[in-house]
Amino acid sequence: MAIRKTTKKATDTKYTVIEDCGRIDNIRLTYGKWNDNDEKYDLRTWYKNKDTGEEKPGKGIGLTGEQLEELYKILKEMVEE
Repeated sequence: MAIRKTTKKATDTKYTVIEDCGRIDNIRLTYGKWNDNDEKYDLRTWYKNKDTGEEKPGKGIGLTGEQLEELYKILKEMVEE
């Protein structure tokens, strides 16, 4: 059985930042929406487009509120050890 992979160009992707929650260097935690999907927390790198100076999203992960809470618990335990 063949696996079909669908890809989109970055220009086809629409991302709306609802809230910029914080930054560490070029890594941002935002609350927003990709295309027409549900709103999520998003942790990813951002870079500046050399031609336009516009900030563009790089690789990262999207988390629901529940997933963010679980990640927080894990990180808190790691820091407290």
